[in-house]
Amino acid sequence: MNEININRKKVNYEYKISFAPASTPFINLVYRAYCAQIMEKVSTIMKDAEMKEKYRKLYEIIKDTIQRNYVEENNDEFVLLTKTTDGVDKSFHDYEFVDNAQTGLLWFLKLKLYNNNDQKQKAVNVLIESIKNENRSIREHLPENSHAVGFLGINILLPVLSEIGEESVAYDLLLSEEIPSWLYSVNNGATTIWERWNSYSLEDSFGDASMNSFNHYSYGAVF
Repeated sequence: MNEININRKKVNYEYKISFAPASTPFINLVYRAYCAQIMEKVSTIMKDAEMKEKYRKLYEIIKDTIQRNYVEENNDEFVLLTKTTDGVDKSFHDYEFVDNAQTGLLWFLKLKLYNNNDQKQKAVNVLIESIKNENRSIREHLPENSHAVGFLGINILLPVLSEIGEESVAYDLLLSEEIPSWLYSVNNGATTIWERWNSYSLEDSFGDASMNSFNHYSYGAVF
């Protein structure tokens, strides 16, 4: 099997920060896997067996790459290295990358990038622990029962939670009124979807005008 080479970095398990994205290289791999899955389905519909096998193999190569380079597993411990492997610190918008990023875990589960049901359950447990954020033990600046996803995670957040049997957690997030949430915007006067979770607040007024649309569908992808 062909390989995608990635240099592994020293593991750092500290991810107690605010908005918490997955590294861009990891998300690039995820979307390659997603496209490969879609194209395999298209090839099936078109009855093109050669193309179907090509995209099936591509998906397997990417899955193997993620397992070798981004999964740290030891007994009951599971860490998706969505920061450490790529040796990155902050996103373009100055949010600190973290390991076990919710966006990374959601795509890991959606695309079935786990090796078996035991590993899947470990990833589910880590995701739910992150969302519950009990005593603000993971994201000290955000409340309990809060998500930490942006444009690339919000559209799959509630569907994946439903698929893994965590509908009650999905409803807790949907009905939350604390930042970051949809109803936080409503409570601060929103009549349309904002580009940022904190585009405006009664306490702090408007956010950074460089990226602060007040009619921006991306966070409205809830279904």
